[in-house]
Amino acid sequence: MLLIAFLMLSSCNVKQFLEKDQHILSNNAVKVRDISTRSTRKALQTELSSLYKQKPLGDFIIFKSKSGAWFYYKSVNNKDAGRFNKWLYRSFGKRPTLFDPFQTDLTVKNMKQYLINKGYRYPSVFYEKDFHGDDKGYADITYYANPGKLYVLDTVNFRCLDTTIQYLVSDTKEQSFLKKGVPLSVNLYEQERVRITKLLNNKGYARFTPNYIAQLDADSIDTGLDERGNRKVNINLVIQLPNDKPSHQKYYVGDVRIYPNYDARFDLPTDIDTFYNGKFYYNSKKKFEIKVSTLDNAIGIIPNTLYSRETEDKVIKQVNALGYYKFSRVNTNIEECDTTILQYNLLLTPGKKMAIDPGAEINYSNISGNSGSFGRLGAALDFGFVNRNFLGGAERFSSSLSGGVDIGLFSSNSTNSGLSSDIRFDNVLSIPKFVNPSKTFKYLNRWNIVKDNFYNELKDNATTEINLSYIFSDRLALNLYRLQQFNLGYKYVLKRKNGLERFTFNPVGVELILSQLDGLFRENANLRTKRSLDPQLLTGLVFRTFTFEKSVPPKSIGGNTVQYSLLLEQSGSELWLIDKLRGGSKTPLRVNDSLGFSKFWKAEFDIRWNNIDSRLSQDGKSRGLAARLAVGIASNFGDAPYVPYSRQFFVGGPNSIRGWLARGVGPGTFKDNSQLNKTLPFQSGDIKFEFNSEYRFPIFLFFKGAIFLDAGNVWAIKSDDAETVFSKFWYDQMAISSGFGLRIDVKYALIRLDFGFKLRNPYKDENNNNWIPVSNYSWKNNVNINFALGMPF
Repeated sequence: MLLIAFLMLSSCNVKQFLEKDQHILSNNAVKVRDISTRSTRKALQTELSSLYKQKPLGDFIIFKSKSGAWFYYKSVNNKDAGRFNKWLYRSFGKRPTLFDPFQTDLTVKNMKQYLINKGYRYPSVFYEKDFHGDDKGYADITYYANPGKLYVLDTVNFRCLDTTIQYLVSDTKEQSFLKKGVPLSVNLYEQERVRITKLLNNKGYARFTPNYIAQLDADSIDTGLDERGNRKVNINLVIQLPNDKPSHQKYYVGDVRIYPNYDARFDLPTDIDTFYNGKFYYNSKKKFEIKVSTLDNAIGIIPNTLYSRETEDKVIKQVNALGYYKFSRVNTNIEECDTTILQYNLLLTPGKKMAIDPGAEINYSNISGNSGSFGRLGAALDFGFVNRNFLGGAERFSSSLSGGVDIGLFSSNSTNSGLSSDIRFDNVLSIPKFVNPSKTFKYLNRWNIVKDNFYNELKDNATTEINLSYIFSDRLALNLYRLQQFNLGYKYVLKRKNGLERFTFNPVGVELILSQLDGLFRENANLRTKRSLDPQLLTGLVFRTFTFEKSVPPKSIGGNTVQYSLLLEQSGSELWLIDKLRGGSKTPLRVNDSLGFSKFWKAEFDIRWNNIDSRLSQDGKSRGLAARLAVGIASNFGDAPYVPYSRQFFVGGPNSIRGWLARGVGPGTFKDNSQLNKTLPFQSGDIKFEFNSEYRFPIFLFFKGAIFLDAGNVWAIKSDDAETVFSKFWYDQMAISSGFGLRIDVKYALIRLDFGFKLRNPYKDENNNNWIPVSNYSWKNNVNINFALGMPF
C-alpha cells in the first residue's frame, strides 16, 4: 500500500517538470468506423495500433503509471543525488513522450496509406486530442479511421511482352495470389511479384527481378459491387522487356568451383586440388577436413544444366545443415566467352571443429506432505563435448555427462532429509544424410504408403541419428526406488518449410529398465505402481517412436502463433505377433524369469497458442495471453500388466499445474494418505488432460510478471481402485490452481518464480466439497512455490 501511495503521489508531481504547452502522451487509441463485421473491425484496430509514431507511458506491474516520468525527471534535475537515489531514478525512470503534432499527423498519414494497401482505396483518418491540464500536463490521442469501400478483384489478366515467358506465367495462373474475390492489396501484389520472379528464376532466367513487373493497371468503371457490397475491379499485370533487348535471357551452369577452406583475409587458391563429379575443388590445406563425397552430396549444382535459383538456395541450406561451416556464400559470374553461361564460386568458411561446454546449477524445492513442510536443496554439474566432423563426413558427435544430488532440509523426519542422486550420460552421432540400410522406406514408397514428395525430401534433407544413453536415479534413501535405464536406437530427423515443420521417426530402438524397490515402498505402494516399475525391456524393430512438430506463425500483425506436437510410441508389437504365431497357449516370450518384454502403445498431443507481440503493447514491451492444451493416452497389451512407469503421464510441478508438486495430482480422485507421501509424490496415470494459461506482462527493467490458471488430472484405464479409473465424470475431477509469477529475464536465461495457489482438489473433502474454502486456506497446505528456468510453455 505504501508503494502504491508513493507511486500515485509521484505521478501527480510530474507537471512541475514540464514547460508551458508541454503534454506527456498518456494513451493512444484507435477506433474503426463503418465496418459491420466485428472480426474485421477488431483486426483493423489491432493492425492500425501498430503504426503509432509516438509511444505513451508504459505500465508499472499491471497498472498504468506516470511514476516512470517522475523518476526520469528527478534523474535529469538531480545530478548531485546520492548513490542510492541515482540507482533508484535510473532503475525506475522512463523518458516520457511529449505530444508532437507532426508525429501525430505522420501517424494519420501512415494509417491512411496502410488502409489503401489493404484494398480500401479512399479511406479517411483523423485524430482528436484530449489535454488533461490547461497549459501543461497529459494528452490522450484517439484516432478515427473510416476505411470506406473495399475493392476486390474481378478479372485478372496477365500480359507478357516476352512471348517465351507468357506460357510459363499462364500455366501457373491457378497458383497466383491475385484471384477473383481477393482484396486489391499491395501486399498480395508484392507476393505475386515474388512468385513470378521465383518461377522464372527457377526456369533459367537468373537475372529476372520484380522490377520487370509493372504496377497494376486497375479499372473499376462499370464493374459494380459483389454480394458483400465490395467494389469490383479489373486489373492487368504486365511483365516488361529488359532495356534494349527483345527478350529475357536464359542462363546455364558453367564451371562449379568450390573453396572449402575460404578465408576472407587471403586470396583464393588458384591450383585445382580435386576434380570430382564435374566440380573443381580448391583446397588451401594439405587434406580435406570434410570428405569430397560428402560435399558433393550437399552441392547439387550440376554443370551444363539450366540455371535454377531453387537449386542454388538448396545448396546453401544443405551446406549449412552439415553443421561444420560457419559461413557459406555463392557467387555467380557470367562467362566472358559465352554470356549465357554462369560460373559458380562456393566460398565455405569452416567453424570450430570441437567444443567443450561445462555447467553447474543449484536448485531448491519446497515439499508439503503429511509430515509437514520441508525443503530440498540440490546441486548439479554437467559436462558437454561436441565434435562437428567426427568421421570426416561432417558427422556430428555429441556427448554429455550430468549428475546431481539433493538433500532434505528443515525436517525432523530422517527419511525426508535423505539424499537422492541422478546421473545421465548421453551420446549422439548425427550423420548428415538419410541412411536406410534395410530399404524400408524404399519399399514403403513403392507400395505408395510413403508418397513420392515426402520420400524425396527424406533422401535429400533428412539426417540420421544414432543414440546411446544411460540414466541412473537413486531414491532409496527416501524409501522409494532406484532406476537404471539403458537406451540404444537410431532415428531420422527431417525439417521442412524453413524449420516450421519437424518430423522425427525412430524405426529401431531398445531400452532396458532395471529397478530396485525399497521395502517400505513395496509394502505401501499399490500393485499398479509396483508392477509398472518391474524390470523390463522396451523394443521396437520396425517402429519405435514418431513425433511431428509444427509452428504456425501469425498471418498478420497482432495475429496468433500456434504450435502443434504429436508423439506416437510403441513397444513389443513384433513380440506380441510372434507370441500369436506360436499359439496362445504357450508361455509368452521373456528374456529371463526376472525380465520381461514391455508391450504398450502411447499417443500424446500438445497445442500451444499465444498472441504475445511487442507491437501490440503501447510501450513496445511484450505482453499478452498464452495457453496450452495437452492430452494423452497410453495402454498396455498382451501379457504386459501395466504401462512402464517412465511412460505414464503425470501432472503438477513448475511446468504443469503449479499449485501441486510434480506427480502430486491424481490419478482420478485418489488422495495419498500413506507414509509414502512423506517424501516425494509418484502419482501417475494412463490418460492425461491438462490446460494451462497465463497473462504475461513487463514490470520494469528485466523483471516480468504473469498471472496464471492451470487445470488437469491423470487417470488409470484399469485398476483395482475405482476412484483412479477414467469415467464419464472425468471433467468433475479437475485439479485447478491459480497464482502469479515473477520472471527475471537476463541475457542468457530466464529465471522464474511462480506461486501456485490450490483452488480445487480433484477429490472431495470431509464436507463433500472440491473447492477449497477461504476459511480453511493456509500457506502451508495450499500454496506451492515453483523455482525454474525458462517459460513453463
